[in-house]
Formats: sequence, C-alpha cells, structure tokens
Amino acid sequence: MARDGITSVTKKECSINLYNANGTCTKCPKGTQGKNCSEKCRANMYGELCLEKCDCQPHQECSNIHGCIGNIFPDVICCDNFVLSNGYCKACPSGTFWTNCSLVCPDGYYGMFCKEMCDCKTSECDKAVGCPKKDSPHLPLTTSNITIAAVSLAITSVVIGVTICVIVR
Repeated sequence: MARDGITSVTKKECSINLYNANGTCTKCPKGTQGKNCSEKCRANMYGELCLEKCDCQPHQECSNIHGCIGNIFPDVICCDNFVLSNGYCKACPSGTFWTNCSLVCPDGYYGMFCKEMCDCKTSECDKAVGCPKKDSPHLPLTTSNITIAAVSLAITSVVIGVTICVIVR
C-alpha cells in the first residue's frame, strides 16, 4: 500500500501522477500525467493531471498546459490607437498611441491617445498620468474628482466603443 505516494521505501518510487523531487513524491506539473509525470496530456486535454478539456475556436490550438491558445480572429486588423489582445481590439494603454500602440506620447502630452496636455511646473510630464500631484496645476485628486473622471471616461468609452473600426481581411 502506498504511503504519501511512495510505492517502494527503498527505491523511493512514487505512485501514478506523482514524481520524486529530492526524495519527496510531488504532484505532476500542469500538462503532464502518468508514471513519473512522463506523459503529456492526451489531445484536447490540459491542466493539472490533464483533467481539463479544450474547447478551442478555429485558428486556436490546445496547449497541454494552458488550454486554448492563439488568436481567435487571425485576420483582424485594429484601427489606429487600438491593439489586438486575445482576439479583440483594445484601446492603447495610457501614454501610447498609433498603429498597434507603437508610439509613446510626444513631449508635453499624456494620457489615453495622448490627448491631454501637460503643464508641469517643476518636473517632467509622465506619459501615462501627466504631472505629479504636487506639480499639477489641475484639480487635486479627491474622491469626487475621481468619480467625475470615471464617469467621463465611461461615457467616452461608450462613444469610442460605438465608433470603433475593425477591418477584417
């Protein structure tokens, strides 16, 4: 009978789905199974002990470790100021813009699509967030200002979301 997954006290052999790691029987890493974890998962199976089943979209493949990987829509080309992420066009992160978000904001500009202008008094403008709080000539960062900014951003996102252009080859 196996004790702690050990099948042979003298040889330190481990049970199925375990391997010997410095004298301790350890669970197989994701994507492997069997004696000494020497087998990769069967086709369309992945994860811990290969118990998860892949349900991949066309143009994706099943990784024995992570499941479905690859672009769901391989022919999607995003508009400027958007980047393809997990099969979808998403707005560039703050501080970047242009095709595939390949450029950083020019000096003096910051934020989403680099639309905001910096006028920092003593320090350099951060491309993503603008002037440091102590340097900013703008409103102080308070809960009400954050709420107003969040609502404004949400409305802007809806407008942008409605007008997003996605070109499929």
